[in-house]
Amino acid sequence: MQERRKDQDDFVLPENVLEEGNEIPRDRPGRLRRERREPDEPVKKTSRIFRIVAWMGLVALFFAIGYGGASYGLKKLSEKKIITRPDVVQDAPGAAALLGAKGDVINLGARKTSVTMTLPKDGTLVQEKVSILSDLMEDDIRTCVARIAEAAGIPKDVALLHVFRNGEVAFLDFDAEITNALSKAGEQNSLLFITGVVRTLQDNFPPVAIVRFLVKGQVTRGNAPVDLTVPWRLPR
Repeated sequence: MQERRKDQDDFVLPENVLEEGNEIPRDRPGRLRRERREPDEPVKKTSRIFRIVAWMGLVALFFAIGYGGASYGLKKLSEKKIITRPDVVQDAPGAAALLGAKGDVINLGARKTSVTMTLPKDGTLVQEKVSILSDLMEDDIRTCVARIAEAAGIPKDVALLHVFRNGEVAFLDFDAEITNALSKAGEQNSLLFITGVVRTLQDNFPPVAIVRFLVKGQVTRGNAPVDLTVPWRLPR
């Protein structure tokens, strides 16, 4: 009997048998335990277009900050008279003084140039060389047309609204008062005005060779004594 108990004491229970009714067995020796792994969620990549737009926005933001900071700094330096720009004017007297400067070149690329204007005078046309501050071609054309209109007796309240060019054609868009002004000037003076404008633009602003006169963006004659609905050019 004692020997039987001794044999029972030497008996070893298998490792996968647990006490107190635990149902989870231990891993058996010699077998690898498999772990359940959830499938990896796919990584959502940002679209290439979105990344390009984001980088462009960032570059634009830095450019705006740099430009604004530089402008503000230059403005403050100018207010304190640390940096001055003698070639920049803000009123008519300053422009007149700058125009009267000697020489054809005025600091930092601002250029004074001479144009040959054909002006109505005493019932005929005369040519005169006039100095102007040259900027964009459209602005120079506006300056010349204003001088010719003044010489033709057209009131200053007649506004040249827009000037634009397409190839050899220059378009002059006036307000509605142009037809009344030409009507008061008469047919002869109106022809002198138009001829002076066409010759001045042709001589000084190549490749302009044709001038179209518009009234508030439209092709119309109104009550003008000359036909404003046709293109005007000088005979060759």
